[in-house]
Amino acid sequence: MISSLGFSSEEHVQLLKAGQTGIKAHPFPGFSALYTSAVDDVELENRFRDLGLAIPMSRLEKMMAVSISAVLKKQPIDLADPSTGFIFSTTKGNIDLLGRVDELKRLESSLLLQPTAQKVWKALGGNDIPPLVVCNACISGLVAIIHGARMIERGQYKNVIVTGADVLSDFIITGFNALKALGTGPCRPFDKNRDGISLGEGCGTVLLSGEGEVSDIQFLAGAISNDANHISGPSRTASGLVQAVKEVNRQIDITPDYISAHGTATLYNDEMEAIGFQQLGLQDIPVNSFKGYWGHTLGAAGVLETLAASYSLKEDTLFESVGYENQGT
Repeated sequence: MISSLGFSSEEHVQLLKAGQTGIKAHPFPGFSALYTSAVDDVELENRFRDLGLAIPMSRLEKMMAVSISAVLKKQPIDLADPSTGFIFSTTKGNIDLLGRVDELKRLESSLLLQPTAQKVWKALGGNDIPPLVVCNACISGLVAIIHGARMIERGQYKNVIVTGADVLSDFIITGFNALKALGTGPCRPFDKNRDGISLGEGCGTVLLSGEGEVSDIQFLAGAISNDANHISGPSRTASGLVQAVKEVNRQIDITPDYISAHGTATLYNDEMEAIGFQQLGLQDIPVNSFKGYWGHTLGAAGVLETLAASYSLKEDTLFESVGYENQGT
C-alpha cells in the first residue's frame, strides 16, 4: 500500500488503528485551501532508486514499480512465467504529464494506459502477455480484482498481479471542482455535515493466486453492475448496488460480518449506499469508509480498500471512519 500514510501495508495498519488521516491542506490556484492526500515525493524517489531499475519513470510508474516489488519481496513469483498475469486499474494514468511533451519523451512514457502498464511490467521482468487495463472510474480497482479472480478460476492464469494507481493532477482537481464534488475540508463519510470528497493519490497491489496457501484471505465471490443513471452520479434508488450484492449472494449464501463502503462523503453517494444497505436488510451490519484516511484515490481506491479490509479481518478490528461524527444518512 502506498499513500500519504506511507509506503508499506504495515505502516498503513498502524495508522489505521490510530485513526490517523493523511489528508492535509495544500495550495492550489483558485482555492483558499484544497484538502488532498499526496504521496511523499522524496520517499518515493528513495524507494524507486533502491529498486535499481535503469529505465526512467513517471511518478505513477514509480509508485507501481515500488508497490509491485514490495509484494514480490513478500511472495516471490516468476513474472516471466506465462501462467502469471498482470492487471492495471486506473482512471487517468499519466494525466499529470498532459501537455508536457518533452517530459513524456524523456521518460519514454505515454498518456495511453496500455503502454503505461506494459512499460512497468516489462521493466520488472514480466512476460510477453499484454497486461489487462481496467478503466471503469472509481470501481476500477474492484473490477480488476474480480477479473483477476475469474481468470484464475477458468484456468487462464495461476497467479495474477493486480495494481491500482492514480496521481493528483490539475486535470483531476479542476475536473472534480467543475462537478462541485470537492469538500471544504477533510472528507466526512456518512456524517450529517459532509459536503464532498477529498482527492488523494496512491497505489495498491494484490497478488491473487490459485495455488498453495499464499494467504489466509480468500476471494469468494464478486459481481459488477451498472445502474445506467448518470456518468458522474449514482442512482438515487441504489439499484446498481442492490443488484451487485444480490448477485454475490446468489454465488455464495452468506451474511456479511462487515461492509467496506465506498463512502465518498458526497451527499448523494453516502445516502445512496445507506438506502441500498437498508433495502438489502444489512442496516445492522458494521460499516466503514476508508476515504477519511487517504481520500478518494480513484483507480487505486478499490485495491487499497480491499487491502485495508483484509487487514481488518487479520487484526479482528473495525477501523473507524475518520471524519464521521454525527449520523447523516
